[in-house]
Amino acid sequence: MSSSDFPEAEAGDGWGVSLRRLERRVVLVTGGGSGAGAAIARRCASLGASVVIADIDYALAGEVAGNLRAAGTAALAHRCDVAAEDQVIALMDRTAREFSGLDLVFNVAGPWLSGDPLGYWSRIVGTNLLGTMHVTRHAIELLKRRGGAIVNVAADSGLGFGAEDRPAYCAAKAGVMRLTAALRSLQEQKIRVNCIAPDVISSPDDFAVAAVNLALREDCAGRVALYRTGKAVQLVDYGDPGYHQAQTVPW
Repeated sequence: MSSSDFPEAEAGDGWGVSLRRLERRVVLVTGGGSGAGAAIARRCASLGASVVIADIDYALAGEVAGNLRAAGTAALAHRCDVAAEDQVIALMDRTAREFSGLDLVFNVAGPWLSGDPLGYWSRIVGTNLLGTMHVTRHAIELLKRRGGAIVNVAADSGLGFGAEDRPAYCAAKAGVMRLTAALRSLQEQKIRVNCIAPDVISSPDDFAVAAVNLALREDCAGRVALYRTGKAVQLVDYGDPGYHQAQTVPW
């Protein structure tokens, strides 16, 4: 496994993607009621996007959406347990009805629980891995209309970094990365699916910058970006050594 740094960005912006506005773009953030998800929602709103905040805790999602609307952003909150496919379908239906399209998706929802009983495996894998799959699968139908991007949030533990005392979480996040790589072919339909794998997110706002920049990179598809606190974001050559041969780009 090797990696390459994202190019240096302009001071204060981060990780090599020039600032682009997102007017007339619609963004969906799962797990958007708090933490990194809320920060991504705020970041996209600051660039002009309309934002759908989905969270299993409707009160948290509603607070984020309310603050964005107060600042002049078109935003709505929707309660959704991404592990339940019927709820994901309802989320996509509402997004299409309210905003007539979708451009960017951030799959942030995914808890981790201490310990390793079977019930935890069901919840952790169901939300982190199957939830990411449900949202991705049903978002594709909307994204096909005009192209767009999906960013899945995994964790560096899925690559073997950090503490290994949460096997269910590590396995689920490894699955998210492999799912991302397997969806590389969607770039033929102008849909880019990438993954960002953080360690500990000490600054949600900084992480949001990296996640949004990854979504906007038109030269990345099926890639895993390693985000480690205090270090440059790196693209990881995940899988076969020749897997990304056709995507060789200068870093």
